[in-house]
Amino acid sequence: MAPDPLPPHAAPPEREPADFPWAPSLRDERRARSAPSVTAIIHTRNEERNIAGAIASVAWVDRVLVVDMESDDRTVEIARGLGAEVLAHPNIGYVEPARNMALAQVTSDWVLVLDADERVPERLGWLLDELSAGGACDVVQIACELWVSGHP
Repeated sequence: MAPDPLPPHAAPPEREPADFPWAPSLRDERRARSAPSVTAIIHTRNEERNIAGAIASVAWVDRVLVVDMESDDRTVEIARGLGAEVLAHPNIGYVEPARNMALAQVTSDWVLVLDADERVPERLGWLLDELSAGGACDVVQIACELWVSGHP
């Protein structure tokens, strides 16, 4: 008789745009004190299920730039509807050329690059704001917790 399978870890909760009510407040505070500018780059291909949450989690930045690699779902429509600027890039099977094209379009002081299925939680948003305004660093490497099939 096979042993009972281990109980699955609870998957992280889906993050809906409403889960980031702090982001507009941080954006307003950043504008009021003329904080260094930040652009978020989100690369996509058929991410209609994820793009709204990703954009909502970076609503505190000055510019959201989505570089889309030939999505055939509603990714582009959703991103534009949420106020993101969308660039088109051919889908060649890997993301680096699309990301580099987007980076070439950025003139802000700081750039935050994330995948459409990644989110910036509140604590990280405030920390990145503090680091970008502090002038003590030029680059920030962000550790993340990866979940695969509901397991950390």
